[in-house]
Amino acid sequence: VSHHTQTRDGIVLIQDEHHFTHENCPPTIQLGKFSVAFPEPVFAIHTVHKGKVLLKEPKSNEQLVRQPGTDSFAHYEEFVIEQSVMTSQSIFTTGLIIPVSQLIQLLDDEFVGMLFERLNISTINTYGLFQIPPSISKMLENCVDHTMRDTLKELQLQARVLDYLCSLALHLDAIIVPP
Repeated sequence: VSHHTQTRDGIVLIQDEHHFTHENCPPTIQLGKFSVAFPEPVFAIHTVHKGKVLLKEPKSNEQLVRQPGTDSFAHYEEFVIEQSVMTSQSIFTTGLIIPVSQLIQLLDDEFVGMLFERLNISTINTYGLFQIPPSISKMLENCVDHTMRDTLKELQLQARVLDYLCSLALHLDAIIVPP
């Protein structure tokens, strides 16, 4: 099951759930190779709420095992990635993509610069993994009621994204002492 919610200002929320019947399932299933070029730079967040996801960058051949407790943050203009899932349990993930220009409008240039610096993604097409408290990651898990009308879903998504970003910034302030 996959849910996509997009606001008029370009914020995209993608939530995916995968359930497996264990009798005939291999240990991993490749979901695909994804190649994405955005019209402008974006701030991307990927959270695994349940299960294990394997990500592989074809250029570096680096493979990451993503699971609850470690979130991925990126500053992309484009990316290519291969994604597989481990079938030992169900998978539930959330992806959030925010155009950097919209992020600056919502917050401000200085705040976005500080956020990117603390996440080590100031350079375009970079990503970083951080241990984020479940209380913060969970904010993205339930950020939209998919039964609402589109306009209300957009408004709810914007409000919850701002709440999440504020909680993330407070957490980063508490664990990273500025130079």
